[in-house]
Amino acid sequence: RVEAGALTLASPEVRFKLDNDSHDPADVEMYQQKDANALVEEFMLFANITVAKRIVSRFPRCSILRRHPPPLSSMFDEFS
Repeated sequence: RVEAGALTLASPEVRFKLDNDSHDPADVEMYQQKDANALVEEFMLFANITVAKRIVSRFPRCSILRRHPPPLSSMFDEFS
């Protein structure tokens, strides 16, 4: 997937711990993604890609798939 041009985006995810009685926020912590979570995400993406390919091969004249245009090279300038 990465060799085909996919991006790996890792943005932090915040979790709130709530008070049992009042349900008010009691604490905030950063969610640490486990390897198992990443593996499940990869399998979900693989399943979506596989189904999309099957739809196109079975119904080429009436399938509509969302495709993203390639990013502009100028979008990467701030990361250089």
